[in-house]
Amino acid sequence: MRNPFFRTACLSSLLMMIIGSCTKNIAVSSGKTAADRTRTEQLSNGNQSVTGGGTTEEGGELSTFTFNAVKKADGTVTGQLIYHIRVADIDVKLNIDCLNIVDNLARMTGNVTHIYGPAAAGSGFAVGDRATFIVKDNGEGKDAAPDEISDLFIGDPTFDCEFIPDITYLPMSGNIQIHN
Repeated sequence: MRNPFFRTACLSSLLMMIIGSCTKNIAVSSGKTAADRTRTEQLSNGNQSVTGGGTTEEGGELSTFTFNAVKKADGTVTGQLIYHIRVADIDVKLNIDCLNIVDNLARMTGNVTHIYGPAAAGSGFAVGDRATFIVKDNGEGKDAAPDEISDLFIGDPTFDCEFIPDITYLPMSGNIQIHN
């Protein structure tokens, strides 16, 4: 039997490679060189964007996620979320088509495109469902609080992309970057 850490490390690496191949318009973190930041500004062309990834604890298990979204000047949004929910033993992929940024919060909404894992059939998730989640960028550096992510809300029409409710956020290990 493989070490669970090996499985987690492999999944995290795979998710970051997948997202890395889809993020040519995503801004890089503030830890990059001046040349990297200049290149990012050229690629993003002033578009709003949010990107992130990490782990959070849900039901005593670590969930792993990675996402990106870009809102162009014409209002169109592209992006995706890949979320491995270990407590439910499923992976959910979401194509993001709506992004709303308010201060240090970003709300993303889209359609579920894939559900994987042994528990997928009984999970309550279905391909085509609308889903939304919110992230909170709490800044950088040793004095900054951990960034946060909400639960993934599925099929609730009251959770549209424009409304950012007062909800509980899960602290995470990782990084979220919001560029408005």
